[in-house]
Parts: sequence; structure tokens; C-alpha cells
Amino acid sequence: MRDEVNIWYLNPPKKLPPMPAPWNFLFFWYETPDVMDHYRKVLVAQLQRAHIFVFLTNYRSLNDERVGQEIDFAVKRRIASEYDVKPIIFPLITSPCQWKRDSRLSGFKPLGPAKSLAEAKPEEAAYLEITEQLTKVIRSLQTPLNEAKYALSQIRPELRKALKPNPYLDENPEATTYQPPNVSYPPEWLGWAVVLLIFVSIAGAVYRQNPRIIRKRGDNAEEQYVRPSEYRRENPLMPPK
Repeated sequence: MRDEVNIWYLNPPKKLPPMPAPWNFLFFWYETPDVMDHYRKVLVAQLQRAHIFVFLTNYRSLNDERVGQEIDFAVKRRIASEYDVKPIIFPLITSPCQWKRDSRLSGFKPLGPAKSLAEAKPEEAAYLEITEQLTKVIRSLQTPLNEAKYALSQIRPELRKALKPNPYLDENPEATTYQPPNVSYPPEWLGWAVVLLIFVSIAGAVYRQNPRIIRKRGDNAEEQYVRPSEYRRENPLMPPK
């Protein structure tokens, strides 16, 4: 179905790799971008634009708070929708559970065979039945949506801006497609070279500012204090009056 519709589901991105150790030491205040924050915005945009919700229902999902929040979101969208096309909600029972008693999905017709997927034999026949049912629903939605999009495209741009945004017609691939941030770090060896250069510079500055130099002569380590050379005064010191 991917050739005909966009299939969205929870797919959290992987965390970005941390900075190499030397660069992390040099830029200790730098924080790796939070990819989940951006992904949550994409997920919300997908939920706001979805035409069909299919909830895989079992005893685990009934106890999952996140799934419950998405069910509430879909139901509220369907109730509050002021358009002719409303989001369609399907529970898909994957294993036996008390979904009619413990879920807001009890008011919707389940998708697939009468039994759960775990009980259906053969399993391939159950998936085929689900696919055929979804295909019919998608076909019934595509015709009115295409007609509405065509009618919207014939409206002049200045009048179209005055219309209220319609999440069922306004396609925004950038909002519903997650693009990971492009993060690249300098090579690690360069970071160690910079750290070594800074260390040598600091050690040299401390060494030059120290007026005492310890020199060893033979087996007897003697301390020799070498004073820095004094500049000759142009005008000799005069005693006070």
C-alpha cells in the first residue's frame, strides 16, 4: 500500500553520536541536539493529518498510556471534525483481550477476521482479509479527497489564503517527514592535537614566568637561583630631599 498511501507509525530515531572526547573536553558547554523533540513535532503533525487510524489492540496496548492518549486524540478529532470527511478509526485485535470493556475503541468496528490474529488460522489469510478491507476504505476516501483537492486548486491564491486550513486536504510533506539534523564533528586526532598544543602553551607560559630555575650538577643536586637580567637605568636613583 505504500505506493498509494503514506503509512505512519511510531518509529523513534536513534540518538545522535556524542562528540569525540577531546572536543567534548574543549566545548564542555555543547549539548547534542535532542532528536526526540523534533520527532515529537513530526508525530503530532502525522496524527493531525491521518485519515485512517489502525490501533493494534491487545492487553499490552490497553495498558499503554501513550496508546490511550493517541486513541483519545483520534476520537476527539472524529467528534470535533467539521468536514464531510472524518478520520476513520479501526481496532485491530492482535490477541484476545477485553477491549470492548477497557477501551474507547469499543464503539468502532474491528478490522480483520472475527477472531484475533493470534487465533486466526492460517495467519496469511487473516492479513489478506485486513488488506482487502483497508483497500476498500482507501478507495472510498481517495475519490472525494481528489475531487476536493482539485476544487481547491482552482481557487485563486488570494482567496485560498482566506480559507480555513483543512488538515485532510493540505498536504505538507515537510511537516510529516522526519529529517535527522545534519551533525558532523571534526576528527578526533585534531582534537587531541589542539589539547596538546594548549597544554604545551600553558606549561611554557608558566615556565617563563618562574624566576627560579633548578639546575642539577653531577650527582649532587644543587639549587641555583638565576635572577633575570636587569635593565640599566638611564637616570640613577636620587635620594629624597
